[in-house]
Amino acid sequence: MTLTFLLTFLSFNCWSKNNIPKGYNGVPFKDSIYTKGAQVIPGRIECKYFDLGGEGVAYHDFDSINKGSGPYNHQPGHCELGAEYVAYFRLNEGVDLSYTKEKLDFSHSSIFTPERRQGFIGWTRDGEWCNYTVNVKKAGIYKVNLLYSNEIQMFKLSINGQPAGEYSTPLKTGSPHNWKYAENLGIITFPKAGLNLLTLYISGGINYAYLDFTN
Repeated sequence: MTLTFLLTFLSFNCWSKNNIPKGYNGVPFKDSIYTKGAQVIPGRIECKYFDLGGEGVAYHDFDSINKGSGPYNHQPGHCELGAEYVAYFRLNEGVDLSYTKEKLDFSHSSIFTPERRQGFIGWTRDGEWCNYTVNVKKAGIYKVNLLYSNEIQMFKLSINGQPAGEYSTPLKTGSPHNWKYAENLGIITFPKAGLNLLTLYISGGINYAYLDFTN
């Protein structure tokens, strides 16, 4: 157990867990740079900020190697000057992470232009998933929007362990480095305000950058 996880775990357990399923031991991601903790709905859920807690608790990945922050971004030219934090983000966790790069993501015309150095989950396979402890400010129905790249594919969301929706990316972008912001893929209902556990069930062939939940 890392010191960051231990301190975050102790802090998290000083709060009421509200609607979080009993026995869930993951905690909201925090580090010395990202200090906000639980992401907020309505708002943006950055996929890279999945909970702390490790394999089988905060996420499931089919191997323990972070393919992006590990071998891929340690290749020459894959860590841009000054981008060490995002290039090697969560290096020792199994979820495969990378970021948008000048030479790969911005040197060509694109359907949608993401932020520079936008983090994302890549190298995805069917059956993987990530948990996010989210702070829902107002219960109700929200539209689901996604920044993604690559294939047409389905993905699912659950709330507190209960199925909450199934969604499809609308078009094939033609490349993992050609991005699409897909608006209003469907709706999701958060029955209760407060802390909730949101699970993203990943389908292979998509890079997942962030989900926007809007009214």
